[in-house]
Amino acid sequence: MRILVATDKFKGTFTSAEAAAAIRDTILEMEPEWDVRTLPLGDGGEGTTRILVESIGGTFHKVSAADPLFRQVTCNLGMSPDGQTAFIDSSDPVGLHRMQQDGPNPLKASSRGVGELIRAALQRRVKRIVVAVGGTATMDAGTGLLQALGVRFFNEDHQSLMPTGANLGKIENLKTDGFALANSKVEIIFLCDVDLPLLEENEGGGVMRFGGQKGLSPQDRPLMHAAFGNFRNLMEAKHHGKPKLPGMGAGGGMAFALSGLYPVRLEPGGKWVANAIGLDQSIHEADLVITGEGRLDSTTFNGKCVSVVADMAVRQDKPVVAIVGKNALKAEEWSELGLDSVYPLMPDGEHSGLEMSSSLAAIQTATRQFVLDHRLKLK
Repeated sequence: MRILVATDKFKGTFTSAEAAAAIRDTILEMEPEWDVRTLPLGDGGEGTTRILVESIGGTFHKVSAADPLFRQVTCNLGMSPDGQTAFIDSSDPVGLHRMQQDGPNPLKASSRGVGELIRAALQRRVKRIVVAVGGTATMDAGTGLLQALGVRFFNEDHQSLMPTGANLGKIENLKTDGFALANSKVEIIFLCDVDLPLLEENEGGGVMRFGGQKGLSPQDRPLMHAAFGNFRNLMEAKHHGKPKLPGMGAGGGMAFALSGLYPVRLEPGGKWVANAIGLDQSIHEADLVITGEGRLDSTTFNGKCVSVVADMAVRQDKPVVAIVGKNALKAEEWSELGLDSVYPLMPDGEHSGLEMSSSLAAIQTATRQFVLDHRLKLK
């Protein structure tokens, strides 16, 4: 029996590699003769860069960049072995973990640190920059990123503005005379963990969908929605903003501001990473595929790793099961994804999170149940 374990992270408990290893080790404890291989995945969220860099034998370099509140922190800039491609995790400088002491506050948070990492990559004369945009604490539509690249923002009174979520609604003009990418030919790819547009007419769509997890209060939601609308209109009217493109709502609108001034590519992170690390071939070599993520829900259909794995497995007529932290889908829904079965770590209807001390035991229990069920199918 050849099994491929290709999982995404279980946010807050396991990295992709840790989850895959825990599942593999548990299977081999029960069935040591089975051939179990792991292939950690990423969808453009936290940890995606490490998966990509390690898959090609690249290296990481320490770089100083601003956190969401403009404090300098040490981050990792990934580099390909030939030095031609740089890899950046947006969550490294401006992720929610950087706000643990202060508490999340998207009105004050800025994506400047991501722009500083891009600038560091440009100084290394790379030909391509790959940016994973998920997992940020920011909702500034990428204005902080632009500021780090030399763009300045002004209100109607020609006063300079800091690039934060709260100031999006005040921006009336921007000056690009110091833009670091002017006349550049570097290719920039944004890997998006969701395929949402920048904004939708209702306050629950686009980038606003994730406002709550970034700390946006209900009373500030109308303010932020209007602010995004103001900046969207400015970039559409005076530059080349394309807010309706899928992925513009990822990472607090990370790519939007830059895409108005420079040609960038937005790619579905899960599918792009899968192709980059050879998932299709790994599935071909397996008899059965196990995938997984922290939560199986409606967003899984929007290019999350589980849906990418299931789609590739179904195309090759390989059975695929999912081991997940929580399952919010009905059987007919996860069957539509192509999954043969789902093994949640937590019971249906349970809303509290797993403690780190109990998460390993939970994933082992779910994996053992899979092995027992599969033994029955083999008889």
